Amino acid sequence: MGLLDRLNEWIEKKREELLEAKIEYEKRKAEKYREKVEKINKMKPGAIKAIKEGLLYNKTP
Repeated sequence: MGLLDRLNEWIEKKREELLEAKIEYEKRKAEKYREKVEKINKMKPGAIKAIKEGLLYNKTP
């Protein structure tokens, strides 16, 4: 049973590591989203409308 116990401990440790990684990923994603929202909030209404219509930041001429 020693091997099975060690395997279960290893699996549990990996699950915890995966959960921590997911939490960190979500934190970074939320921070990037917050930064984008702040940037948009600082823009003038015309720029916001242009972004909404896809005129600004459009990669095609």
